[in-house]
Amino acid sequence: MTRLRWVRRVELAVLALVVAVIVGQVIASSAPFAPSIGIEQSLGLVPGPTVRAVTRISSNFPAQLQLTGLGLLGSAGVPSIDYYFDARYPVENSSMANWYGLPQHLESLASARHQPLTIDRIDASALAGLLARPPSAGSILLFASGVLPSTVYSATQNRLLPWIRAGGVVVWVGAPIGAYTGEPVDPLRSPAQAQAVPGGEAQFLNATWRAPGATLLPTPGPIATALNVAYPYGLSAGLLNGSAIVRLGGEILGYEAAGATNLARIPIGHGELVDGAAPVVDLPRLAPALLNLIETRAILGPVDLLGTLAVPILPGSQPTVTQDWALPAPLAQSQDATVCAWAVETDYLAPLAALTCAPIY
Repeated sequence: MTRLRWVRRVELAVLALVVAVIVGQVIASSAPFAPSIGIEQSLGLVPGPTVRAVTRISSNFPAQLQLTGLGLLGSAGVPSIDYYFDARYPVENSSMANWYGLPQHLESLASARHQPLTIDRIDASALAGLLARPPSAGSILLFASGVLPSTVYSATQNRLLPWIRAGGVVVWVGAPIGAYTGEPVDPLRSPAQAQAVPGGEAQFLNATWRAPGATLLPTPGPIATALNVAYPYGLSAGLLNGSAIVRLGGEILGYEAAGATNLARIPIGHGELVDGAAPVVDLPRLAPALLNLIETRAILGPVDLLGTLAVPILPGSQPTVTQDWALPAPLAQSQDATVCAWAVETDYLAPLAALTCAPIY
């Protein structure tokens, strides 16, 4: 890249000082002390080409913060979410309470972070209507019941897979995708039972993409570490083959064990399947794990990890951290790319996170 082109990009993007994001988390309490933490971030480009992130932190309690630099092609807008929930239908490797409660956890976390998040709840009938239309760019279809309703999937029909291939983005958690279908029941009668679909999972996942299962995985992958995706649970029915998925152009997003992972982004046709080979349990862990991937756009496509830095915060301190991350050539030379600084509190179940992004032209 010539010096003139680099300078012109900096001028066009006005990245000497992009934007300040202030995020505070205040926990209301009757006690005199209310823990609070604030983050202010700015981004700039310096010769190299290098992205420089300046993070100013204030806190009245001890905390562990992690700063991560991210690069991605395209923009970094927060996606909208269509969330399938219909209490007339069964669950598998989930529960009715967790299925119902996940969007409440996501919305609560987003509100605490002062981040916009749109979740539209759709029932089985509306799901069929959505899958009859072309996918919308920048939107996610999220499933957490482990069972596809008979309106869109059964032993004789599959309306979800063509929709993904046409460009849809699906996030799936619960029983293996395609393994079960369900019929509605009268809510006054006994709970509906999921019906197994023989060979159904193979409609979505090639056998070589699967691996032996485990209920608890020991090691977070690089993206899970950088984005604090702290969800180690897996399915004994099977995990995902990490190396096979990477060869497809996908990414490991979750925890790993002996070459297998419990969460990965898998390209299928023009779309993406973010497959969680994990049960829907422990919503205080699952919700921030998903929200971190959604906010940073890692759920929509590949991200480059530019670097990660751990920052311990002392109570009453106001440190300023300056971190430089070199840009890989594809990002530096792209005509449509974005760099982001991601700050997340990594204390146990801590909800705080802040994202600052700027375009590169």
